[in-house]
Amino acid sequence: MNIDVNPLFLQKKGNIYGKLKVISIHHKDEKQGYYWNCCCDCGNQCIVRGSQLRARKTNSCGCLS
Repeated sequence: MNIDVNPLFLQKKGNIYGKLKVISIHHKDEKQGYYWNCCCDCGNQCIVRGSQLRARKTNSCGCLS
């Protein structure tokens, strides 16, 4: 998938937010929000909006709930 991404956003790859590690970009929505493929410490993968990661509102795939 070829998504027009600001190079600064690509620096998110490899970052860790709680139990989530950012693997790659998934897609960009119509409001210019970026979604990321993440891998949780428990082994599950999930897709998380970048703003949720930055605000620390999403810290796991749901395994902490």
